Amino acid sequence: MDKIKAIVNRGAVSQTLNCGGSYTIPQGYHNGSGKVTANSLASQTDANASAAQILSGFTAWIKGNKVTGSMPNRGALNWSGSNTTYGVPAGYYSGGTLDSRPSYSAGVSAADNRVNTNSQSYKSGYTAGQSNFVIQKGTFYCERDVWNTVTGLSFTPRILIIQRASDVIVYSSSAYIPEVSNGDIEIISGGFRVYGRNGFKPGAVYLAIK
Repeated sequence: MDKIKAIVNRGAVSQTLNCGGSYTIPQGYHNGSGKVTANSLASQTDANASAAQILSGFTAWIKGNKVTGSMPNRGALNWSGSNTTYGVPAGYYSGGTLDSRPSYSAGVSAADNRVNTNSQSYKSGYTAGQSNFVIQKGTFYCERDVWNTVTGLSFTPRILIIQRASDVIVYSSSAYIPEVSNGDIEIISGGFRVYGRNGFKPGAVYLAIK
């Protein structure tokens, strides 16, 4: 009788367990209405990855489902081509080196070839430009109210810069400059003519440009 009184009446005992959990059943009398319930695998694997986000050959449990990865493992990515662009395939890379020096060197070499000061085309262009741009300086006596002619230039000037008493005038054979009357300065073969109006000084300095 003493032993019967010592048994604890547990009634209906219920318990829920996650994966890997355990429950120690207490000593005593259980009426058979209790139960131990395992929580769903979906409630314990609340992940949000997709197969494309898991490496190929690896698996994961996602919301109760076993998912096998499909992401390619590309290993190390090393590129040093001479192309300016490189399309990187999708996948996982463990590291690597992208070396742009060959592309840079190729670009610099191409640019050097286009602007090569030692090339014949560059030298020809430079020589032609240099020979086409000639400046000759001199002075002439500018007498009042008459035409003063300067000849003997090695070329027919396109532009004249003439110093007057208080200013400098610029005359171009191909452009109209309001400050200079077309009747005051004329370009002639191998020189020019200036009509000596007010403002010109006797010893006028000129620059003739080819």
